[in-house]
Amino acid sequence: CMEPMMLLVAYFFFDRSIPEAVFSLFMMPLSHIIDEDTQLHKRSQPISSMVYGTNALFTKPAQSLAPMFVVGVLSSYGYEKGGQLEQLSSVKSAQLKTVMFNL
Repeated sequence: CMEPMMLLVAYFFFDRSIPEAVFSLFMMPLSHIIDEDTQLHKRSQPISSMVYGTNALFTKPAQSLAPMFVVGVLSSYGYEKGGQLEQLSSVKSAQLKTVMFNL
C-alpha cells in the first residue's frame, strides 16, 4: 500500500525539483548572450531589459493561468468542493487522464 504512495511522492519531488534546477540555469547563458551582443554590435545600452521583459511576457501568464486550467478541467469532470471526484466511467476516466496529460 505504501509503495504506490512513495512512487507518487518521488514523482512529484523529481517533477518539481529537476525542472527548477535546469531552468534556473537558463538565465546564465542568456546573460552571456546579451553581453556578447552588446560588444558585438557596439551598443551603448544592453538589450537585457527587452530580452528579460519578453521572457516574462510569456512565462508569467502561463504560470498564472495553468492552475486555473487544471481546476476548470477537474470541475468539468465532476470535481466537488470537498476534493472528491464523482465516480467516473472508464471512458471518462481515460479522457480525463488524456486531458490532464496534454494540459
